[in-house]
Amino acid sequence: MPQSGDILPGPIRLESELYRRNTGSIWSAVHEGRGQRVSVKIPSAETLRDDDELEQRLRLESRATTEIRSPHVVRVVEDGRTESGTPFVVMEELVGEPLSALIERRAPLPLADVDRIVGQVAGGLSAAHAVGIVHRDINPETIFLHGKGSRPTVKIVDFGIAKVVGGRLDDLHLTRHGRLLGNPAYISPERARAKKATIHADMWALAVVAYEALTGELPFDGGGVGSMLIRIIEHRFEAPSHVAPHLKREVDAWFEQAFAEDIDARFNTVHDMATSLSMALAATDTELDWSL
Repeated sequence: MPQSGDILPGPIRLESELYRRNTGSIWSAVHEGRGQRVSVKIPSAETLRDDDELEQRLRLESRATTEIRSPHVVRVVEDGRTESGTPFVVMEELVGEPLSALIERRAPLPLADVDRIVGQVAGGLSAAHAVGIVHRDINPETIFLHGKGSRPTVKIVDFGIAKVVGGRLDDLHLTRHGRLLGNPAYISPERARAKKATIHADMWALAVVAYEALTGELPFDGGGVGSMLIRIIEHRFEAPSHVAPHLKREVDAWFEQAFAEDIDARFNTVHDMATSLSMALAATDTELDWSL
């Protein structure tokens, strides 16, 4: 397990742990070789043991984020291996917390905050989709709120299971045999049926994030992975206004479109999706500041 003061090749000195997930941790660090502050993602021992494609995934993440030009996608500086052989990724310095921490502490979130977060995630995803990259794991843990002020900048992190559907990168076709990639609560019905991921997978996941941020609840929570996937496939969810009565019918209609059974009935692009959400939220409170 990494500890404060550890030195990684670079040399990179770990300072403090920003946050920990089941898959690993992100650390504040100083890249003494480059003379700059950075953040370092280090996989957990469990992930190292269970994922024999991990190093390829981290390499894909490094290559993918190099292709994407957006202030809302975390920039990867380099990737490497510790002396013991553990792979790691060095990123631009991050200060703040993942969206999951904010939702756990404060949900349901203020409408203006949800609008800004969704809008900035949409900006990052638009840039990724423009070069043919589908993230495939958008959820509150891969959305980082960078900064110490009241309006942090959203950074999408963790492109380790990204899918390349076009552009200049080679598609590594990384899969986990017998396992569903990504957090099942945010998986689209197409992916739950084992179909190929498209940009609609990211858009579906972002809609789930919006629902959770607005209500404090998951739309398809069924008490277990199997029942959750059935609810996703059958498009069974509670209208958000039934969960959070302050929301208006326009917000319900937005989710009906975002979670439509027919892909062609959903939003065409993630930008269209975010713009439409702004208008739906404005129907609930016209005095909000919609600047992103």
